[in-house]
Amino acid sequence: MNPITCGMAADLLPLYLDGCCSADSRAALEAHIDACPACRAQYAQLRRDLTPAAPAAEDPGTDGIARALARKMRRRKRCQRALCAVLGVLLAVLLVFIGKTFVILGQPGGAASAALPAGATDLAVREVSGTAEEVGEHMFATGTARLVVSADALPDAPATVRLWQVRETRENTMVATLDAKHRSCIFTNLPPQTLYAVTVDGAPDVQLTVRSRLTFREAFSLMLQEL
Repeated sequence: MNPITCGMAADLLPLYLDGCCSADSRAALEAHIDACPACRAQYAQLRRDLTPAAPAAEDPGTDGIARALARKMRRRKRCQRALCAVLGVLLAVLLVFIGKTFVILGQPGGAASAALPAGATDLAVREVSGTAEEVGEHMFATGTARLVVSADALPDAPATVRLWQVRETRENTMVATLDAKHRSCIFTNLPPQTLYAVTVDGAPDVQLTVRSRLTFREAFSLMLQEL
């Protein structure tokens, strides 16, 4: 066994304390420490610096830390799988809702009638806009079993919208309200071969549009009502 210098001993001390020295290096270092007071003092200081503050029995050690990290990773993976499952369900529900909305939007509308009376407007062909008073002078036919009345500008106060069936006389069929929260009202399940009229109580100047086509938002709202 070759003797070692103090410099070599200083390099070997950390490895010695970690148990990473070879048998020959360990024996050479121990022999040098026994003979060298300076290196022996350095060795004692390193041992004090590396001694844990807590009792060794309470130190979880490398295996304990590894087990704790493994448990943490397993919990994280379980949470991620649960989150992915929830997001998958929500996405599936959203796709179903969107699909039903497009079904409502795509419901075909045919000609309202083979021969409309003079002055009647087929909403499957065009929509009508104007003041409530002007709109009230029209008769409407719809080939989609629905009729939409929307306010182009918010009314100052809630406005009552009345849908009338036009036969020999007008018969009030449905009533809805336009206000700051409801800028449109949708009348549904209408017989397609019937003429209708729209009036607004006490608000002749409110700007309206009467149509049979739905916006995506209106179709989505209608889909939710049908659930």
